[in-house]
Amino acid sequence: MSLRPRVRTDRPRRETTAQRLAALPLRADALLGSGWEAKVIAVTPPGSTVARLVLDAVLTHLDDADAQAAPPTPALLRDLATLAADALEVDDIVRRTNDARRRALSVAVDESLSRLRRFQTSAELVDAACREASSACGLERVLLSRIVGDAWYPWMAWFTDDKEHSDELLRASADGVALALLPQEQAVLDSRHPLTVDDSEGSALPLAALTGSTSYVVVPLTPAGRVVGFMHADHGAAGAPVDDEDRDILWMFAEAFGRIYERAVLLERMARQRAHVRETFDVVESFMSTVATSDIELVRHDDPGTQGDPEPSPTEAATAIDQLLTEREREVMAMMLHGYTNQVIAERLVIKEGTVKSHVKHILRKVGAANRTEAISRYAGAVRH
Repeated sequence: MSLRPRVRTDRPRRETTAQRLAALPLRADALLGSGWEAKVIAVTPPGSTVARLVLDAVLTHLDDADAQAAPPTPALLRDLATLAADALEVDDIVRRTNDARRRALSVAVDESLSRLRRFQTSAELVDAACREASSACGLERVLLSRIVGDAWYPWMAWFTDDKEHSDELLRASADGVALALLPQEQAVLDSRHPLTVDDSEGSALPLAALTGSTSYVVVPLTPAGRVVGFMHADHGAAGAPVDDEDRDILWMFAEAFGRIYERAVLLERMARQRAHVRETFDVVESFMSTVATSDIELVRHDDPGTQGDPEPSPTEAATAIDQLLTEREREVMAMMLHGYTNQVIAERLVIKEGTVKSHVKHILRKVGAANRTEAISRYAGAVRH
């Protein structure tokens, strides 16, 4: 006797939920006529499933039949009852499936945001944002962009297994796109609410023009209470269209990411201010030490023996040093006097931080100082050369 289990072939294969859902409108057409949707779509809550529409159509038909002289036949009533029961069951399955998916996505988003909170700098956050959004929200492609004035600039992109397209997208739109050419994005900017775009044909958005995306979501980034950028996402050029759930889960991610990014930027600014204060105190301490250790002579102010060459004033000392420095080095020196760090000087002069370090090294050599504090003191005339 064989121990292999018997497989019955006389039973019909059970339909999947997707197959049952697709068949419901066809069954409704056969029993209610092709105009059944128009009668219920206006009274059905937004976001209802197809199964719910069919169920409402059956109930509406039965209500209308009670007011008619000729009631439905028993066979029609039986078929309508079967259709209504099937629609109710499928609607329940779809809703439970969607609820489970939303819960799973919510957990994934929470885990992703926990990872982002561990980053120490805003630059690290930006680098990881698109990758984390794609993984957590179940989206194939994610684009992070900025709003500068009246123009839209792409910033970072993550295309799963398609890095070539993401790089091409960033290169093609490096000069920005006027928001006047992006009506969907302008609407999100004005309303500060996300949007699902089902037809992007003719859009100037590079995501649509270069990657073939016809269905995407766009959500605003509002870290400081105003829209500073967007997140765009889709399921890929050959993927399924996005839906409202994709929009809502990405919006939830973007709002939390905006708060995390804002916190990181504030902490960085505070760190720069602390460095500024420490450097300022170093300058003051050096100045006070110089004054305290300088020689004191007991002479009358009108003593002829003290009428030699006067000590250079701070202005004269600064002028003498300026003659030794190049124009760019004088700019760097002026910012050093304000206590700015190399990073801040680089940002203000729009140069690399390594270039600033090179200028500082040249200044120290020309001034004859061992460090920044001594150079600042000499420039201020606190130490004679």
